[in-house]
Amino acid sequence: AGVESLRHVQSRVSSWLDSDDQSVILHWYTKKLDEILFDEVLTHAFHNMLPFNDICDTLQGDDLYEWVNSHLYAALEVIDRFIGYVKELRVSGEGKVVESLLTSVLAMVPLKFSSIKHVLYIYFDHQFQLFDEMTEDGNVEVDNRFVTFSHMIRSINISSICEEICTEIIFEKISEKINNECKEYYYSPLFHDVVINWLESTVTPWMGIITFEDESVLKNWKSRVEYYTYEYFSSLRITELFDMILSFPDSTSGLQDLSFCLQKTDQKNQLVEQLTSDFRRRLLVPGASTEVILDMYVSIIKSLKIIDGSGVLVNAACDPVGRYLKERKDTIRCIVEKLTDDKGETGLFSELIKEGSLQDFNEESSDETNFDWDPDPLYLIQDINNVLNFDILSMLVNIYGSKDLFVNEYTTILVQKLLAITDFNTETSVRNVELLKLKFGSERLQKTEIMLKDMADSKRINSNINNEETEDFPLNTTVISGLFWPNVEKNNYEVPQFLATKMESFSEKFSALKQGRSITWIPNLGTVDLDLEFEDGSKNYLVTPFQATVILLFTEKDQLSIEEVAEKTKSDIDIVKRAIYHWVGTGALFEVEPSVFSAVKSLKEMEQQENIGVEEEMNTAVESFDKETLELIEKYVITMLTNLTTLNLPGIQQMLAMFLPDYSLELLELEEILENMIKEQKLALSATGEYTLK
Repeated sequence: AGVESLRHVQSRVSSWLDSDDQSVILHWYTKKLDEILFDEVLTHAFHNMLPFNDICDTLQGDDLYEWVNSHLYAALEVIDRFIGYVKELRVSGEGKVVESLLTSVLAMVPLKFSSIKHVLYIYFDHQFQLFDEMTEDGNVEVDNRFVTFSHMIRSINISSICEEICTEIIFEKISEKINNECKEYYYSPLFHDVVINWLESTVTPWMGIITFEDESVLKNWKSRVEYYTYEYFSSLRITELFDMILSFPDSTSGLQDLSFCLQKTDQKNQLVEQLTSDFRRRLLVPGASTEVILDMYVSIIKSLKIIDGSGVLVNAACDPVGRYLKERKDTIRCIVEKLTDDKGETGLFSELIKEGSLQDFNEESSDETNFDWDPDPLYLIQDINNVLNFDILSMLVNIYGSKDLFVNEYTTILVQKLLAITDFNTETSVRNVELLKLKFGSERLQKTEIMLKDMADSKRINSNINNEETEDFPLNTTVISGLFWPNVEKNNYEVPQFLATKMESFSEKFSALKQGRSITWIPNLGTVDLDLEFEDGSKNYLVTPFQATVILLFTEKDQLSIEEVAEKTKSDIDIVKRAIYHWVGTGALFEVEPSVFSAVKSLKEMEQQENIGVEEEMNTAVESFDKETLELIEKYVITMLTNLTTLNLPGIQQMLAMFLPDYSLELLELEEILENMIKEQKLALSATGEYTLK
């Protein structure tokens, strides 16, 4: 109808163009053409689109798409034919009129299509699904009708509208793809193998059909799509980063994917903010043990170094964890123990054996640092060359700003380890001291060298003296240089006569061996390898000298009160109580009446007393928790073991601390609750210390 009207007007105006008043005729001509465009062409083209909302109520899925496909294609075809005819007009002197008409058409058509974006969305969404399914099956057959459709949207000037709609669809499909294929799974390299491959095999070719492979348009469009992919994937992984760190090193592939994407986007601030929030909510809580936090701290450093080798993220994200660790009283001891444990899972020992000393920093100024001050975040620093990039051990030391604190703590731990040794084997300690000297400097570890020399000398002294002994049991004595062994607690008490005689004999032979030197005994330190004999057998114990002294008193008298033991040993009441209750815990002693104890006669009786003591202690502990707390903990434990099958005690403690905001149980308290669940037939405990559901 529009084309016929246009021909009619054209034939009339052709006979008038020779008149003198051409401007009036051209004005009338232009107005008439605009009327034809709106009244005939566009009205006709979009007439069938008007009942779309009603159609949506009656049609769904493929039926709705078929309706949209049919009517939308027809509308484009009408407009495309009209524009094609206008372009073919060749009337003398009316070039400006044709140009004006084309301008009107190309300006009005996008406005009309803007009102039916939802129709276009249904069409392109269905086309993408079809194309995606074909590429997945490996049988790509491009729909010629879709190709023609793509050509028409460009010729009638609605390509920008369609590209906007298609971009929205593509973004939704990318988000869906990443969520379905990558969410909560970061144990293999998924970004390139799954996401990028899908973009190259499906999304980019589909975009090429719409743009008719126009390189400039396709290049810009592809850049937008790729950036959104990097950004969305990074955002997903950032929300999962805490769990990825928990899973390190199994999550290395996921960390590498995140590292690659962050190089394309500006999301490091987002990462630090998210991670800091997760730390405060799930890690830096009273219920999390220092050991768990320290393990996590090491994993954080290793994980973030994979994501960002510059060290900017490491320094920014680790700062709140370091501050929290500094407030814990047992942090230094925990660090030193893990540092010298070559069998630990943390991997700190591997940091100790690395070549090179600790990176230097100003210790004096570090000690005076105000840790309550909030500086500008390190991740905002532009010149990353100025960021301190410590190794893991240097960062741990830098929490306190002093190497001496760690050396002093190691010295204290070494005292305890050396005094507990029964065979004078110090090979592991010698190795650790040599490694620590490389990191902290020889001058700081002079005391430890003297301590190790004392151990070697003691071995030779005991060998010489004990070779002359003929008694039933040897007395191996560690002879220490008092000035160089710190924190040696001395508690004198009355030792049994047979042991006092043995000690006096050792002192005389030592003085003869080492002219001009004498021994001052510290009787509370050491280890006794003790066999207790009963009516139906014997049992071996490794105990302290004072514990051995206390139990031997019961060989002289059947019943003893705490006051009597304290008087016989000339010891403090509190020290005596601890020793007696140690033997009550083993079942060797039992309480006859308040503060009066007696030794059991047989192993069978000991077993009965041990069970009674444990059951009473456990029931008392469990009863101290309110019912709601117990039910909540039991619920979480059962859920964890349902999902993970097995967990040890530290693992359960760690996960409860992360998932329960107000969790504050000590490890022993949790163990008592788990023991109670075992008693109620809810859990089982394996020989390797793994808890499972019953």
